[in-house]
Amino acid sequence: NYLLVANWQTILTNNNYASLSMINPWIAAPNSLKITTQEKKALDLFINASKRLQYSFGLSLNDYRNIPFFNRINNVKPQLSGLQFQPIFEYRAITLEFISSMRYQISDQFLLKGIAKYIQFNSIKENTNAWGILPLNLNGDLSWYPSKKWSIDGSVQYWSGASFQNEAENAYDLKNTLVLNASFNYQLTTHLKVWA
Repeated sequence: NYLLVANWQTILTNNNYASLSMINPWIAAPNSLKITTQEKKALDLFINASKRLQYSFGLSLNDYRNIPFFNRINNVKPQLSGLQFQPIFEYRAITLEFISSMRYQISDQFLLKGIAKYIQFNSIKENTNAWGILPLNLNGDLSWYPSKKWSIDGSVQYWSGASFQNEAENAYDLKNTLVLNASFNYQLTTHLKVWA
């Protein structure tokens, strides 16, 4: 019922525009691209409490080289091109990261899932802040299957505001964000589904 995993690994990421835009879809074309190196020392505990409940806790110490930050480009007219962010590759940063997840099968009709992520930058070599990185991210999902044809899904997301620089190069934090989603699905035939 308990599984403790300790590992020490090095992860190399060959950054490109497509991969960076998955982190921040409003980036401008990067001036240069670098390979990110992450040396990760992690300890994870996985608990299978019952047939219905599983959860986990993980803690990792990370040493990054060339981690991408995303600082806002000021003096851009939002009505013409929207927000724009410039990727900045930080030479070296050390972080402490915590992740927790939970899965609970209430019945054959209800499934509840949640995940929490927190990242703390203990050391940054060149930049003053971890521009554009979300410190706290919480996600929850609920799936309900009242019948074989109907399904209803709901989700909640919460994240704390990232840090950016203004025109005077002063640091500021965006407001925290809460997002609620709901969807309804109906299976018309084996090959056709409608949803809202």
